[in-house]
Amino acid sequence: MTGLKGAAILITAIFAGFLLGCTQNPPGQGAESKATPATEPLKICTGTTYSILVTIAEQKGLFAKEGLKVELKPYALGRDAMEAMLAGNCDIATSADTPVADFGTKRDDLRIITGIAKSDRLSAIVSWKNAEVHKVRDMKGLRIGVTKGTAPHFFLDLVLNKNRMTEKDVQLQFMKGNELHQAFLERKLDAIVTTDMNAYSLKEKFGNEVVVVDDPGIVLNHGYLTVLDATLQKKKGDINRMMAALTKAELMLNEKPEEAKQLFSAYLKTSPAISEQIWENITPKLSLDAAMVLTLEDNARWLREREGGKAVNKSFKSIMVPEMLQKVSPQSVNF
Repeated sequence: MTGLKGAAILITAIFAGFLLGCTQNPPGQGAESKATPATEPLKICTGTTYSILVTIAEQKGLFAKEGLKVELKPYALGRDAMEAMLAGNCDIATSADTPVADFGTKRDDLRIITGIAKSDRLSAIVSWKNAEVHKVRDMKGLRIGVTKGTAPHFFLDLVLNKNRMTEKDVQLQFMKGNELHQAFLERKLDAIVTTDMNAYSLKEKFGNEVVVVDDPGIVLNHGYLTVLDATLQKKKGDINRMMAALTKAELMLNEKPEEAKQLFSAYLKTSPAISEQIWENITPKLSLDAAMVLTLEDNARWLREREGGKAVNKSFKSIMVPEMLQKVSPQSVNF
């Protein structure tokens, strides 16, 4: 199909927009903030649409001002980004609740540095027009693709349940993010469940040939910056720099939202229309709070029930590292 390969590249590239670097201290501790700039870049695997603050920091040169080199590595979904980090391909990963809950349960060394955004419409169903999916129940019997253990997967389970359906009512196929989108473009799937940015990009590319179905408010997702404990200890200075840059990006977003929106669009190479839709969906904000702990517990419970595993006695508050956020934005930590 003409343009399919280009569309796949666009969709993959579109998901890079996140993370940062810096070393800055609270008022009154300016001397410590003049740390020697890092010689190696802080590598950040990015996924999901939680990239607005990182985009602003990158476009405005806020990382460099904090003496930090950053290398962003884009992935189609947050789980792909996290798996890449766990494989040693980067230092930090951005991801939504479900992968964090999954690996946070399975591992003892995963840490959450900060929350970076929240959205109640992160996921959507995208189908080809000829599949005639205008509501969730229309998916019955169709080939539906999703990446296992992701926010879109959690969303799919919720909307199916809401419509008195289960995964057994569809021909569910699990694929990695890039493979998922390519299979859809090659029409090997009737519909996929993916993030909002993927959905909007497909809609813009194919127009009336695709249909987007969502369900705003059915689930609240958070975006996180995650790191392994060994990396945290080794690169604490770089991560402090990153947090300082993100704080400045958040301030700029609040003071100059239109400029921030343009930077977001330019960096991710999205159209103004897509950027506007994403902007309406998401609330970029550095934070750590009790709501995140509860959401992670809900996702962990869902994953456990799916896999038939035993209850895990683990508080997700224990994997959060609030010290760095407290240093640059103490009011953003609320447990």
